[in-house]
Amino acid sequence: MMSERNDAAHFDARAARYETEIGEDYPQWLKWHLLQKYSQSGSLVADIGGASGRHAVNLAESGRKVYSLDLSEGMLRQMQKLPAWKKLPASNRPHAVVCRGQDLPISDSSFDLCCCFATLLLMSDQTQAIRELVRIARPGGYVILDVGMRFNIGWLYWRGFFWYLPFVDATGYQLSKYNEL
Repeated sequence: MMSERNDAAHFDARAARYETEIGEDYPQWLKWHLLQKYSQSGSLVADIGGASGRHAVNLAESGRKVYSLDLSEGMLRQMQKLPAWKKLPASNRPHAVVCRGQDLPISDSSFDLCCCFATLLLMSDQTQAIRELVRIARPGGYVILDVGMRFNIGWLYWRGFFWYLPFVDATGYQLSKYNEL
């Protein structure tokens, strides 16, 4: 398993070419549909593993107040370079927070919606990360998770993204080895 420092360096190095479009394929459509269904304009949303702002910027454009939390400072800086991010009024831009998903620097019961897409499978302590998401969600709020397994919506994406990259996931296996699945 890679260390968190190596994970951050890995994603920092790829931030400039990381996808930012939500896309039209079913997994991406489903994620966006869930975000829209369980939040509304004015909702406070935490995007854990927010990377380069794929969901955070779109949520902010639709009136949500968004915090994008990621281990990779490079990814968050890339989000701040997006034309859509720059077009938002300063008060509506997603807040970028560099942190571990297992130790969120956020008060209890703070967010209406917490989401974590295609990130849990990269964390060494997934149970603690889920506890943190639940901890920061308000009573009556929502937590939307993309849990790693063969047919989950994030797995399909990551399998394609890391096809040519020498990246090792949380199990210690190179993702490209799963090609036969």
